[in-house]
Amino acid sequence: MRLPSYPFSARLLAILLTLAAAKAHSQDPGTAVLPDSIMDPGTKVNWVKKMVAYCEGPCMAPNGYLYFTEQKSRSTQEWPIWKINPGNPTDTGVVFVRNSSQANGMNFDAQGRLVAAQNGKVTRYDSTGAPTVLATSGQGASFGLANDLSIHSNGSFYFTDLNTSIFHVDVAGKLTVAYANAQGANGVELVEEKGSVYINEGFSNEVRRYPINPDGSLGAPQHFCDQTGPDGLTLDAHGNFYVASYTLGAINVFNAAGQKLGMITMTAKGNYDTFAGTEANTSNCAFGGPENKTLYISGDGGIYSIRLKIPGRRQPGYPTVANRKTGLAFTLARPIRIAGISGAGFLSPVASRMAGDEKVWGAGGASPTGGLSLSAIDAADRTLAVWSGTLDPVTSVLTASGSGKVPAGFTAWTLSRGTRILAVGR
Repeated sequence: MRLPSYPFSARLLAILLTLAAAKAHSQDPGTAVLPDSIMDPGTKVNWVKKMVAYCEGPCMAPNGYLYFTEQKSRSTQEWPIWKINPGNPTDTGVVFVRNSSQANGMNFDAQGRLVAAQNGKVTRYDSTGAPTVLATSGQGASFGLANDLSIHSNGSFYFTDLNTSIFHVDVAGKLTVAYANAQGANGVELVEEKGSVYINEGFSNEVRRYPINPDGSLGAPQHFCDQTGPDGLTLDAHGNFYVASYTLGAINVFNAAGQKLGMITMTAKGNYDTFAGTEANTSNCAFGGPENKTLYISGDGGIYSIRLKIPGRRQPGYPTVANRKTGLAFTLARPIRIAGISGAGFLSPVASRMAGDEKVWGAGGASPTGGLSLSAIDAADRTLAVWSGTLDPVTSVLTASGSGKVPAGFTAWTLSRGTRILAVGR
């Protein structure tokens, strides 16, 4: 910066004020104005990972690692996928996949596997980074650079490519166009309990709600809320929407009726801290962290976080709030099938939690499996019904006894012994 020709004292004062402002700015990458019911007054936005590039696709794995994409430019296919442990201040992150074929939005399926929207395809990665292509442009439908996706607990999913079509991949892997007349479909959020898909639409600067038809296609949309430059979005357990605005460099927060409650404004502009953000562009957001109450935000200059009071809406494969308060134990080697309850499903092989030496059958082998409780819980981690059960360590069949009916509002299972949660899933 070149200063004008002022007296020395004035120039010195200008320099000191500039340095002080830069220091304050580097410590405060954003500001938040939200109701006290959502955030404690004075809560700060924090850095998680500073990056030179614009970043996208934050999503938290069941084991507490945050994954995101580094988008270098559209001239390269590399765009690496990073992972970092935000709970460890010394962790600077590692590259999980070096060449991600321009990965953008990402999420985890019910088995705890990372799924990424990419250039002309959607790919699932195992824990080692080995890829499995789930959808390819031209095989059932054609799309360009897949932009964002949202996954059903049964493995089907919806995704977008910043155009007029919304795409669906069913449980058998069949790719179809779910809706053909969207207005620049960008961020997507499948809300199973509402039977709806919410889409951020950039051409019309709004969020629209699409009802899900029995065949997986989407019905006529309804306007949900206005949003300038909408990008990614997520929900909390109370049904509030957190919508990233690329244009405004902010996360706008709306209640379940589409009424604006407040916003989180990012300030990473220009050559801020030598990082080449341009207009504080904000791309996406996702919940995770302790009690699932930390909102992670991606955009110019890297990844940020802010602690909130309401947990995020549980995603398929994610541990419960109670489960996140304990340490990682092991991963179930395969799904546990539930027998004895009409309409019951599976406990997925996602990250499990345990206490002491009490174990269920999994990667660590078999040990006593009687005296188990199976609970049906809702998106707000409230217990809806409880059954007693015995797990066969050979067949992985959990035989449960109780009411024999899955309650309305059920979203996930927990398996426990006494007060100790052993595993979670669907």
